[in-house]
This record gives sequence, C-alpha cells and structure tokens, in this order.
Amino acid sequence: MMEWSSGDEDRTTSGASNALNPALAAAQALLLALQSSLYDTQRALLTGDVKNLEQWTEKQNSLMHSYLALPDGERAPSAVLAALAARVRELGRIQIVLLSRAQNRHRMLSNLRAGTTTDYARVAESRAAACDLTSATKERCR
Repeated sequence: MMEWSSGDEDRTTSGASNALNPALAAAQALLLALQSSLYDTQRALLTGDVKNLEQWTEKQNSLMHSYLALPDGERAPSAVLAALAARVRELGRIQIVLLSRAQNRHRMLSNLRAGTTTDYARVAESRAAACDLTSATKERCR
C-alpha cells in the first residue's frame, strides 16, 4: 500500500507503483493529485474558506484538463487507474452535494439579511381561502 499525507488527513490507495506501466504513471499521478485537491476543496467548503476554495477549484480544473489531454494509451484501463478514477468520481459527487448545501445556506442568509422571508402560514391560509370561493376552483386546489 502506498500512503501519503496532506494536511491532517491520511490518504491511502491500493496498487503498487512498481507494477504500473511507466506510460500510465502520468495518469496515476494526475488522478492522485486530483483526489488530493478534492479532499482539500471539501475541507475548504466545510470551513467556509472561500479563498482556498477558489484556489483548489482552479487546480482541479487544471488537473482535469491535463488528464484529458493525455494520449488514450496513457489512460488505458488498469486496476489501479480504475480504482483511482472511481474514488475521484465519488469525491466529485460529494463535492457537488457540499456545494449545493453551501449555495442553499448562502441563499437563506441572503434572504434573512434582506428581510425577504416568506410567512408560509399566511400563504397557506390565503390559498385555502381562495379555494373556498367557488366549487370550480376546489378541484384545482386538491
């Protein structure tokens, strides 16, 4: 097992670098760097560190472009690369969820600060009152 540490988190991947085809080493290095960058971005998201969030996102973009620019032979399927790619995809999905939650928090705080909150009880009461006006609208209100 190959272990490395970045920050306060241990990250482990399976596979021996010695057994890896030298042509695939560049792809492996890029995927490992992308994985590390995704961890760092998630940490920045969870701590609200916007400056580092932007930095790590730019690094991910650069790493992904570099990976896609590799010749197909260097991105050929192998057990090590498949495992790394699967982990990168999983971390990408986690990042999407974290970004979505951060966006929702930001929207909520913006609305609270601007005073544009909605009184949902009043909305429900006015809708119920509108439904009682005519029998024709009762069908639409159900």
